[in-house]
Amino acid sequence: GDVLCGLIIDAVGEEELMSENWIRSRLSCNKEELSGRDSTKKRKRRMYYANTISTGGYMNGETKVAITIRLMAGASYLDISALYCCGYSNMYEIFHTTINRW
Repeated sequence: GDVLCGLIIDAVGEEELMSENWIRSRLSCNKEELSGRDSTKKRKRRMYYANTISTGGYMNGETKVAITIRLMAGASYLDISALYCCGYSNMYEIFHTTINRW
């Protein structure tokens, strides 16, 4: 897992993959940090904060790679969506993004 994700980071960059460590170090914040002058970093943090409140946060790249590998191995998208607590309609979007962009 770490080796494959490392190769993906080398190919597309850590911001594209959005690894768990990248999300934690770049996007995690408390509500007070969201006020003040607008910047790209603050917009990303606001989006992450809103997503955390509504759905629990972003799905990290490692999870997307794991979902893709399981689909390629023949697992059912319904079983995978239950395993990763993700809507089954997102499975193919995750799969195609991982295959085509990474």
